Amino acid sequence: MIQQINIFNVADGYGLTVLRQGKEPINIERWPEDRLDLLNQLIEYAETLKSPSEKLAEKAFQIAEANATDDEILELDEIIPEWKDTEKLNKGQVRKKGGNIVRVGSDGKIKTIKAKADKKKSVKNWSSGVLYKMGELVKHPNGQVYKSKLAENVWSLDTFPSGWELVDGH
Repeated sequence: MIQQINIFNVADGYGLTVLRQGKEPINIERWPEDRLDLLNQLIEYAETLKSPSEKLAEKAFQIAEANATDDEILELDEIIPEWKDTEKLNKGQVRKKGGNIVRVGSDGKIKTIKAKADKKKSVKNWSSGVLYKMGELVKHPNGQVYKSKLAENVWSLDTFPSGWELVDGH
């Protein structure tokens, strides 16, 4: 039984990992060029779906953006939606725009809360049984810092090393 399918960017294309219950993962380091149309259809379909946790996070963010201070909003960086040029935003709403986190002020004008580059990502100690999001930084017991390459990563570095990327400078 398939538990999870992960599609990730590689230079000029995509890779794919299929996680199956009780079996070794299937890793396709580079998806074949002549089959990209199938993969693109799968990606487009998957992007329309929202898991219950994504729906809950979206609702929680809507509540938070209406009540949170600018500093508190910065802690929600991972769930802040991207700016859409066609979107009409109301007072207090927050989006990511051009690498920055912006908020609509009481005067209706867009203000930059803080440049994304100014906010250093926190590093958590790795813990068994925790679900890590894509891009989340984790300090492994070996002392090195790794970034999750999976959207919902529950795998240890030892069990599924291709789900993690070593991060320099931490």
